[in-house]
Amino acid sequence: MLNQGGTEMIYAQKINVMLVDDNPNNLISMEAILSDLNLNIVKASSGEEALRHLLNMDFAVIILDVTMPGMDGFETARIIRQRQQTRHIPIIFVTAYARTELETQRGYELGAADYLFTPVVPNVLKGKVFVFVDLFRTSMIVRQQAIEMAEVNQKLYDAHERMVKICKELHKVTSRLEENVESQSQQLMTIESSYRSIFENVLEGIFQITEDGKILLANPAMVNMLNYDSCEQLMDAVPNVFQQLFVYPERGEEFRQRISAGMVHSFEAGIYTKDNNIIWVLLSANAVHGKGMYVYYEGVMINITEHKKLEEKLLKVEKAEAVAKLAGETAHEIRNPLQVIQTGLYLLKMTAGKEDEKTSTTIKQMEHAVQRACKFIDELIDSSRIPELNISYVNINSLLEGVVNEINIPSSIKVDLELDKSLPNIPADSERLCEVMHNLIKNAIESMEQSSREKELRIKTELEKEFVKITISDTGKGMSEDELSNIWTAFYTSKSMGKGLGMTIVKRLVESHKGRIDVESKVDAGTRVVVRLMRSM
Repeated sequence: MLNQGGTEMIYAQKINVMLVDDNPNNLISMEAILSDLNLNIVKASSGEEALRHLLNMDFAVIILDVTMPGMDGFETARIIRQRQQTRHIPIIFVTAYARTELETQRGYELGAADYLFTPVVPNVLKGKVFVFVDLFRTSMIVRQQAIEMAEVNQKLYDAHERMVKICKELHKVTSRLEENVESQSQQLMTIESSYRSIFENVLEGIFQITEDGKILLANPAMVNMLNYDSCEQLMDAVPNVFQQLFVYPERGEEFRQRISAGMVHSFEAGIYTKDNNIIWVLLSANAVHGKGMYVYYEGVMINITEHKKLEEKLLKVEKAEAVAKLAGETAHEIRNPLQVIQTGLYLLKMTAGKEDEKTSTTIKQMEHAVQRACKFIDELIDSSRIPELNISYVNINSLLEGVVNEINIPSSIKVDLELDKSLPNIPADSERLCEVMHNLIKNAIESMEQSSREKELRIKTELEKEFVKITISDTGKGMSEDELSNIWTAFYTSKSMGKGLGMTIVKRLVESHKGRIDVESKVDAGTRVVVRLMRSM
């Protein structure tokens, strides 16, 4: 993970920004406006001079005057975009007159990120430059984090290889000792001493457990990893590893089944520590047997919590950059034409006359279609960006009751609310959670409307360790295995009128609350959705 000092150095570093204008007064003015942003301002009075600077320097953004004598801004931008090493640099065109649609199109075809009109508004210029400078710094941090994450991965791999080698050697030694214990008692004592030294001093956790999950042995590294005082305390507190140690019990059962088959390698899971904190580990283990039957399981536990956090952070940053690009392209390519259509429809409405009923009806239908398209664009952008949460303490029972009362549920559907009144208020964004529950309950209702079975909607809340668990069950038509496997895929839908973004947005909102959502469903057997939200964030 990039250390605090490394991040501070990047943010303290002056970022290059180039101003290109044939008017010296304009260069001085813009440099003064940007003077408090801790930037390295590079000025160029012509397109040719700007291209020379680009041979030796990288820039977060270029502010480029359109109407320069000789090589104008458009020609300069075209050459910048042709060069592999400079084509990624954002360009903001500056012009003193209103742009025509043709000029705007030409600018964006040349890779323009935005336009500014003179006289330049200082706050607008500072705001736009700040965004691109911040993205440039973020990309520097991401690149550094990628390098550090590769080093962490290599260390984890080397540690695992060491432990596998140790375990293999221990098995070989143990097998030889079993054949002739008495004749090799002194050798056994020496090897046991070496094993004990490795067992007690290795940084990775080593364990032995029975087939029913009882801990036989755990080295100090594993005891410390789980925050217990001793191996005996760990054994007393966790009588069944598979059922009690894993955050998600189904993962514990999967680990048990896979290890019972003989061996499991690099099994990733979340597990509880003594104080109910969650850490992420990699488990590798194998079944040790004698006289034809399994006796116990032994394996290695590696703490990858920090690696996991770094990986998640890096994915979020990379996804945010991709989303920003997608959102910008969508806005320019779709929203602007829709606004033109809306304006045209408004003018048609004004000139058509109320007596022309057929034309008025057609215009209303077109307006409705444009509104639906604009709403879809908003949902697309919302589904692909990291939600910003307004956190407060929320009573989940009251929130669910409000959503149920707000939705027009058909009288043919029986509603069963089983709410645990002892639930604590949880930190959450109430508006975003309302959106999640509204979407899930509406899906349940729509599923039952297409079913001929008895219709029942059941909503249950309860405590589950450090989670508040919300279960929404219906007796609807259910989903096939293919539908269930694609439920989180954007734009995938089995509804004739659906857009396939609802569940994508729901999952993103739940995960932004550090929660988890699971769905179980079978055709003609209904659907069960379980949302787990942290009691504290």
